[in-house]
Amino acid sequence: MKRFRVSCAASIDEFLQLQHPYPDPGLVRIRLTSILAQVRRFMKTYKLNDDPSLEQDYRTIFNSILYDTVLYRTVQNLILFIQKIFVGAENSMQQMKQDPIELGMSYMKANFSKSSLRLEDVAQYVDRNPAYFSHLLITKTGYSFTELLAGIRMKEAKRLLIETRKPIKEISILSGYQNANYFSRMFRELIGMSPRDFRMQKPDWMINEKGTV
Repeated sequence: MKRFRVSCAASIDEFLQLQHPYPDPGLVRIRLTSILAQVRRFMKTYKLNDDPSLEQDYRTIFNSILYDTVLYRTVQNLILFIQKIFVGAENSMQQMKQDPIELGMSYMKANFSKSSLRLEDVAQYVDRNPAYFSHLLITKTGYSFTELLAGIRMKEAKRLLIETRKPIKEISILSGYQNANYFSRMFRELIGMSPRDFRMQKPDWMINEKGTV
């Protein structure tokens, strides 16, 4: 969160210190849209896009950037919105600390690329007994640790297959699988086709995936 705060502060500051001659409004809108995209990713990280109020504020700011004739006012509203986002993120972090499952899932999403990641590692991170934590996972999500981890890894693998041209072997490593053959076998089992075939398909295939979480 600290890095995001610094990045936003630096980006906003450049608008507040603009002097004549001012840049083309179109370029300013592009820059503001870029900042808002960073805000959007930050919102998703802390699940703030599930908040109807913040989601409405986001859409209002987005439309303001596109159509408002007074961009200085838009920047001011963006600053106020980012401040609300920071407050929401801090509240979300407090809730995650109180919920070992949310905290554990966040840890898994941050460390899934480590092929050695185990249930015991996550349980230790949330300060719970491994067997008890495993029970909590199944009770709350309906999936075991192994199933959840595989789902997270497959989601990343699909993203890399669609958005990049990285070779399958590299994608397997980035997704947490050291053995490319094992990765391909797991991918076929869970998604219903090989990584290579998936890459050749349109994203519509994503709605037909199997076994992901």
